[in-house]
Amino acid sequence: MADGLSHNRKCALSTKTAQVSGAHTDFPALFTVANLPAEMFDADGSFPAQNGGGDIRFTSDAAGNTDIPADIVSFVTDVNPANGSAEIWVRPPNVRDTQVDTIYVWYNTPSSDSQPAVTAANGRNAVWTEAQAAVLMEDATPVDHSGNHTMSVSGTLTSIDGPFGKANSFSGNDRVSNSDAALEDVFADYDGTISIICRRTAYAADKAVAAFEGVDDLVIYPMDTSGGNGLRVFWRDVGFNIIDVNNESLANSWVWTDFTSRAANDHEAYTNGASVATSSASDPVGSTDFFNFYIGGFTAADQDFDGDIAQVIVWKTARTDGWISTLYNNQSDPGAFITVGTPESVGGGATVSANKGDHSHAADSGPAIPAVAAQAASAVHAHPSEAAVGIAQASGVAADGLHPHDAAAPAAIAQVPAAATDATHGHFADATSIGQAGQVGPLEAVHLLVTEAPILAPFAVGGPFDAAHGHLAAAAFATTESVVTPSGRRLVVPARRDTLEVAAEDRGLSPTA
Repeated sequence: MADGLSHNRKCALSTKTAQVSGAHTDFPALFTVANLPAEMFDADGSFPAQNGGGDIRFTSDAAGNTDIPADIVSFVTDVNPANGSAEIWVRPPNVRDTQVDTIYVWYNTPSSDSQPAVTAANGRNAVWTEAQAAVLMEDATPVDHSGNHTMSVSGTLTSIDGPFGKANSFSGNDRVSNSDAALEDVFADYDGTISIICRRTAYAADKAVAAFEGVDDLVIYPMDTSGGNGLRVFWRDVGFNIIDVNNESLANSWVWTDFTSRAANDHEAYTNGASVATSSASDPVGSTDFFNFYIGGFTAADQDFDGDIAQVIVWKTARTDGWISTLYNNQSDPGAFITVGTPESVGGGATVSANKGDHSHAADSGPAIPAVAAQAASAVHAHPSEAAVGIAQASGVAADGLHPHDAAAPAAIAQVPAAATDATHGHFADATSIGQAGQVGPLEAVHLLVTEAPILAPFAVGGPFDAAHGHLAAAAFATTESVVTPSGRRLVVPARRDTLEVAAEDRGLSPTA
């Protein structure tokens, strides 16, 4: 990764061209539990992301060399992945309707990590470069995620579940506001867009969700009854009610409302991503003057909004029809917007470290993996290290004081080393069809250590015999006697009958011709 994190997993995330209209750069794409890998949310699974999302990163390339900005508003894991949740905004390089655009999510690191600073090149603010303000309502004290402005809250907001992530309930006495000139004057030159997601139990007159107030006033009423149920846009100096839709029926549901001004006489309104009205009205004076920006109200207290608001974004420039419809498609149904690939492990091979004190740890590796390394097992469990066909080397270290450590290596393995056993257990290293015979250290004082090397092993090397036990090194087609080991295998041995008998008696083996 470009930021130095060591991720264990990554997954491709690809746009669906049917959900995109036009070609867009710097587009803030929404990711939730519906369009991220399920394993990221599985708290007790093999590859969860960290609760809170500190280890989550996004890149534009499969190699992980080019980070792209991400705003992780929330990320929650659960033992049942379906109960996990996320609100993550990412800025892909491109979102186009002419081709599939793919980015990659990276997660599951061995250490506890944090998101980059909000001002970092791939941090929160960088997602919202096209916004003058992005107020996402993630809690009762919402902030501007673009980092451009500090919002003030009057009243008491109540955090609730939104269409994705969280939203705030406004009681009719609550407002979020800012008086910075850059924000309040976005529409002063007729080149801007405001995007709102809100909900109200019923249509009603004069319930303002957002307003630019001053000598001139621009007010957005998404669920108004002035001319019938629908969106109303009031712009005092341009012509009062320049937009007044009267045929909507969206009460008690989340509604996406967009209003854009492209020129002094070119204005358009959208509901749920579709254009519902246009206006060519213009200001006869040719200028506007705003003093404040409000969310949840207007100058008159009786116009304060009593309903729910999930987000209000003020864009620096007028957005196109395609941008607005693509934004709606992504936010209203994130799962339909993205194809989630198959998660994959990062890097080659598999490496595991020592297991817990009360669990066994198995490292299984499939074909064509360069190496499989396993550390010592715990004091109460065996640690098997299994390496399948096509692995160059498999290593295991000595077992503990209570259990054997089996390092089993099937066909086509070049070498299998095994360390000496402890004072109370035997250590068996079985090698099948191995080019070189296994090598073992000398025996200890109370047990027999058997190394079996069947057909195709040119020789087997073993340590010297001691006074009471035999150390058997068997080579196929080279001797005339054999023993049956505790594992049930027949072992061909050299004709050292005196030592063999002592050893066999000690181990409960039966010499056989």
